[in-house]
Amino acid sequence: MMLSFHKTDLLPGSPRFLPYPLVVAALSLGAGVPLEGGVADFLHQHGIDTDVARSRWYLEVWHRGDVDEIAAKASFAWQDGSVIPEAVHIEPDYHGLNLEPYLLALGRGLWQTAH
Repeated sequence: MMLSFHKTDLLPGSPRFLPYPLVVAALSLGAGVPLEGGVADFLHQHGIDTDVARSRWYLEVWHRGDVDEIAAKASFAWQDGSVIPEAVHIEPDYHGLNLEPYLLALGRGLWQTAH
């Protein structure tokens, strides 16, 4: 699998896109929105108490190849005026792509543009 992206893609004003076949899905979840099973399961697996009402961005990185698969997941909450990375998970096959800094920058960027 040959993919590349550049840190300049994460600068303010630059598009925040991964190269195809990686696609990012972002889901905005308000504090009063019931969590879907997959989101709730992900948060529970990382020790996050979903009974606490808080707004969050949930991200999935999909590899759209012959068979679609999730390469990474992350959740970012807004708490006391700060972005909190609640959980980040990257599948072992995708560790070499350095997706964690990308997800952290994207999660923070989504909140910064929203507030």
